[in-house]
Amino acid sequence: MSGKKEFGRAAPGIATRSELEARIKARPKPKLERHLTITGTEERIVHGQVNVANENRIRILRERFATLKNKARNDQAQARSGGKTKSDFGRET
Repeated sequence: MSGKKEFGRAAPGIATRSELEARIKARPKPKLERHLTITGTEERIVHGQVNVANENRIRILRERFATLKNKARNDQAQARSGGKTKSDFGRET
């Protein structure tokens, strides 16, 4: 064997920076998917849970708004009757 052929090669047990870089470069790259949509039974379960949560939130919001609307009506009615009561208090019948 001639010395020229073996000069550029390292022994198999020796770690070199070029081997590391070559191995890193040769790593398989993950394929990018354009969507992450699930399908099948999992899709129905997940979408069902999302829909149920959405409907619950809608129900809660409607209840809150109805409560606030009724409170505003009651407060307005009490304010009106309170003013009438104050004005009638000094009158003699």
